[in-house]
Amino acid sequence: MDVIAHVDSLPASIHEPGGCLPIDGPGMEELLSSLPAQSTRRSPGGSASNVARGVAELLSRLASGHGPSAGSPPSENIRVQFIGMVGDDETAAEYEAALVRRGVAPRLLRAGGGAGAAAKGGGEDRGDCEEGGGGGEGGAGGGGASAPSPSPPLTTATCLCLVTPGGQRTMRTCLGAASLLKTERQLPAGWSEGAAAVHVEGYALWREGLAAGAMEAAAAAAAPAPSSASSSSPASPAPAVITSIDCASFEVVRARRGELEALLATGRVDVLFCNEEEAAALAEGGAEGGSAGGDEEGDGDEGSPVVSRALRRALGLGARVAVASLGPAGARAMAKRRRRRDSGGEEKGGAEEKGDDHFSFCSYWCPAEVVESVEDTVGAGDAFAAGFLTSLLLSGSSSSSSKSGGSGGSGAEEGEQLSLLERGEVLEAALRLGCAAGAAAVRASGADPGKQAWDAVAAKVHKERERERELALA
Repeated sequence: MDVIAHVDSLPASIHEPGGCLPIDGPGMEELLSSLPAQSTRRSPGGSASNVARGVAELLSRLASGHGPSAGSPPSENIRVQFIGMVGDDETAAEYEAALVRRGVAPRLLRAGGGAGAAAKGGGEDRGDCEEGGGGGEGGAGGGGASAPSPSPPLTTATCLCLVTPGGQRTMRTCLGAASLLKTERQLPAGWSEGAAAVHVEGYALWREGLAAGAMEAAAAAAAPAPSSASSSSPASPAPAVITSIDCASFEVVRARRGELEALLATGRVDVLFCNEEEAAALAEGGAEGGSAGGDEEGDGDEGSPVVSRALRRALGLGARVAVASLGPAGARAMAKRRRRRDSGGEEKGGAEEKGDDHFSFCSYWCPAEVVESVEDTVGAGDAFAAGFLTSLLLSGSSSSSSKSGGSGGSGAEEGEQLSLLERGEVLEAALRLGCAAGAAAVRASGADPGKQAWDAVAAKVHKERERERELALA
């Protein structure tokens, strides 16, 4: 649960603005006690939950191809679910109800049950908020006949979002019960069966192997994407399941660089999301072990050389698409595309494509929407990711042409097949919807832009679709 507080300045204990770090229970109590009660408000949050709610909101309005229909299920064939660990408290009930209201199916694990017990003592506890033994396990008694002291029940996670003038947010999170979720083996049986997309929040990187295990399980359970026998044009095969992860915060990238790079190296990550600060932290890793071939040079779109280096590094490590949300500078995506040879054996690729001997790297950019007044940036990156992923899901279910286009990469030759994540027009559409969703988030306070904001985003997409249809008929 997010606790949002607008403050004139950060507490003296916070030395670097932005980002997010875990703190323990007493640390959270100290921060909360320093704030006037009237200056705070509660709002359902959590990075992956924000993404799930955003996807559900957008699909409920866009999947049918008709007007906004808030409150209805996303689609007869699409079900958005969220998996997480909560405490046995009123906050958990409040959180669950909020998910249901937004069209998300909650699959919440309860601390103290089988899943929590299975986690006791296992895995790395960096970032936990509980005190005493790992995973919430109480310490043994001091000797003699004294009984072990029971651990106090862990509460549902709390994230304090401190918003300073200008809208920047700095977050501190007490994981509480969420710290007991340590391995994909704790996830509900059959959670990934038939999944079209699986998004893992970067904070899972605090748990050794959790993110990698979840993506491995999703890939193993994914059914092959259906092919259309009636299509007369070359189909663009959609991945059986689109997997994505965000970088969470620049602190996570710095502290868990090895875990993140190992995850990318598995080849299981289709899309990596980051913001400009996280991109800078990713670029700090240098070229060793994850360099991408080709010269480092601008592509004519927005974003600093550091962002370019970070995206190329992510692709070199194994991601298929790397995306940076850049606030008022828009958003940039870089995609890995297989190099193709012409009939004479020569490799084909435009001047904008730089890469190694097997892949080229194509860059795309979308300008940001003009936002007159920024309320805060809480959940803005999550809203962007929700828009981007929703667009990919809708593109994957469509029967559009397989030709790639757009300003950032070379077009595909007639008859060539490109996968969904190699198609320029697909990635550009995803950037546009991501930017629209991100703009809606910063206009509102907290991670939930609200019904009217989602209606406005959907209306904009419908208007663009109508304009495209008119141009096609012209």
